Amino acid sequence: MKRVFFVLTVVILNILFYSCELDYGKLGGADETYAADVPSVMESKTGVWYSHYGDKRLDGYTIGKWKDVETEMGGKLSVFPEFKPSDPKLHDGYQIKDDDYYIFYDDTVYGQTEDGVGGAGGWNFAYMGIVRAVNIFNGEEGTGAIIIEYLDECYPTWSKTVTGTPLPFFGVYYRVLEPDVIQFANAIILENLYAGKAYHTETATLEQAIRRNNAKNSGEFISWGVVIPQEREK
Repeated sequence: MKRVFFVLTVVILNILFYSCELDYGKLGGADETYAADVPSVMESKTGVWYSHYGDKRLDGYTIGKWKDVETEMGGKLSVFPEFKPSDPKLHDGYQIKDDDYYIFYDDTVYGQTEDGVGGAGGWNFAYMGIVRAVNIFNGEEGTGAIIIEYLDECYPTWSKTVTGTPLPFFGVYYRVLEPDVIQFANAIILENLYAGKAYHTETATLEQAIRRNNAKNSGEFISWGVVIPQEREK
């Protein structure tokens, strides 16, 4: 219920603050999905990204290479107290390489200024995972879905089924608006959310996640008009 309240709150606030005339548009016919080379897509997306309302942060993503995770994440690793970066584990046994990319979703900064002052904190939905695949839409790297596998001990609170079984693979959709402005969006089943049903999009296998996070499902999973763009801070 907490996450339902969080998602609905963000949607409502976005509508109120940005209104219809600031709708960032739709994918416009991007209905074909292609497998992409991970480094070629992810290299341009490394950095620290946050959405803002005025001078205040809302939420954001840190993206980088695994070999740099401790340096780049710093104190943010404390969000996952049971996680040991010296001994990272993935559900399917994949061996993480130095040049693999990681993604950290940060919801702990709501209301903070860019220098970290103030803020009311988040809703404990932060997660971190390794990029395992990338789908691009209509053959263009500017739109697509990044497929991650959650690191053990770095799952978000919503990521278990009603039986408590972890579903490790997840899609982060994106649209590049400018080199330093990207809309990143966590995929959920919007129809189920509004109907009060289970709305997670996580899958048990990488292959299922690659198939599920496609261009045609973008409209089912993401309401682009209320996704506030993330700006690269560094």
